[in-house]
Amino acid sequence: MKPGAPLTLGLLGTCPKGVQGPAAFDTFARFQEHLGELEAAPAGSYPVAHAACSAFMNGLPRVAFAGVVDPARPEAWAEAVTRLFDAWEPTLVAAPGLVDPALVRPLVTAFAGRVARLSGREPPVLWLDVPDRAGAAAVLAHATAVGADGEGVRVAAPWVPTLTPGRRQYERLPATCLVAPLALGLVGALKGVSEPEPPYSLDDLARLEAAGAAVLAAVGPRRLVGAAFALERPKVPPLGPQAPVPPGFDEAAATIERELDDLSVTLQHQGLKGPSLWKSLVREATTLLNGYKARGVIAGFVVRCDESTGSTAEGHPVVEVGLAVPSRVEQVVLHVGVRRG
Repeated sequence: MKPGAPLTLGLLGTCPKGVQGPAAFDTFARFQEHLGELEAAPAGSYPVAHAACSAFMNGLPRVAFAGVVDPARPEAWAEAVTRLFDAWEPTLVAAPGLVDPALVRPLVTAFAGRVARLSGREPPVLWLDVPDRAGAAAVLAHATAVGADGEGVRVAAPWVPTLTPGRRQYERLPATCLVAPLALGLVGALKGVSEPEPPYSLDDLARLEAAGAAVLAAVGPRRLVGAAFALERPKVPPLGPQAPVPPGFDEAAATIERELDDLSVTLQHQGLKGPSLWKSLVREATTLLNGYKARGVIAGFVVRCDESTGSTAEGHPVVEVGLAVPSRVEQVVLHVGVRRG
């Protein structure tokens, strides 16, 4: 994106008024005035409006839209993304709810072709959905089928029950309706969203992150929905014995370790044990570390606490945390055992 250009979510799809565009909007009211009211649309028929509403609610200044004339025709999606790039400079692009590989692949090809022609700006990212209720294996298979490379083209999962303003009940929305504010770091969690399903295991989350997928998951004590892993993929191969660590990072890592240790004690005092304690430790550690990532102390992280991470000599669970060093490719691993209360 060129310096000074506003963050822009580019949306592809259909709308009640049949507008082809492209057009851009700086408020949700103008979006609806031009493309159609969300409140009157049948459930599941207007996902781009849900995406636009979430974007504006969470601080995105501009949403651009390119209509797909015949959504059953594969070339129509490629033509729409081409028109979008001709008119605007999207930071992210999404086609909410589009999961048919036969329709997605031409879109991915056209998107990659336009990105290759860009110069002097950070390339945008194309976010793609997966089928509803897809497990981890199905998410990975779909990413391969549609040509997602985990960098410029990425998948987001799962579909999430969401109460969008103006709607009378929760609706299951594809993840790309919600991912933009999280991917851009505008918010750490979303409101009005139920806990996602299916729940992915820690092993599943690690596999999905390694493939560049963004997973929406409940975080924090209020169970708000955020990203389970850093959306800016840190490249973190194992730390070599002589790998340098930036000045000041050791102190930051030590502070994080102390805070996680105190957090472990607090949860233990609540009487949690076994899987319930493991899940709570992972959830609260994720919330804590997201704060450090937002402040630039770390570039990313992975948290594990389960039967495989073991326990201390006193029998208390160990939290294993991988920290990605800012602007580096090293990783620091902390093993935090729950202290006696």
